[in-house]
Amino acid sequence: MIKFFIIAAVMWVVLILGLNNAGAQTTYNNIEVKNYAKAAQVTLDTNGMVKAVYYRNDSIPTITGTVIDWTKGNILKKTIAATTTFTFSNTTMGSITIIITSTSGATVINWPGSVIWSNGSAPLQTANKTDIYTFISNGGGSFYGAVVQNY
Repeated sequence: MIKFFIIAAVMWVVLILGLNNAGAQTTYNNIEVKNYAKAAQVTLDTNGMVKAVYYRNDSIPTITGTVIDWTKGNILKKTIAATTTFTFSNTTMGSITIIITSTSGATVINWPGSVIWSNGSAPLQTANKTDIYTFISNGGGSFYGAVVQNY
């Protein structure tokens, strides 16, 4: 019930401050609002304050290198052509979705050892296709991984 009120309060602040200036940023009573309307991620900072970060659906950030930084957004994308080993940084309790497109044949992806997969092992990336990976963090260093494949 408290989560509902927190999210409702954040959405009220977003509506009051407006979402007309794409890319603008406003801080109001320690609530940071970036005006990238359409998709929202609500998190608490280390002081327990609500922090709302908004991202545009039509501009998914690209992962540069092999470090998946959880502060870059809750949806990221990457194109790979060879075996790739990913690591996580700046992880928080919550979830992140990674859209990975393979541009070559069988491509192996190595995920952090702290990822727990439903069948006990990491899935294989679909050759020459796009697979969508989702990771859920419990905030304690473990991650639950799932994939939807063959797009």
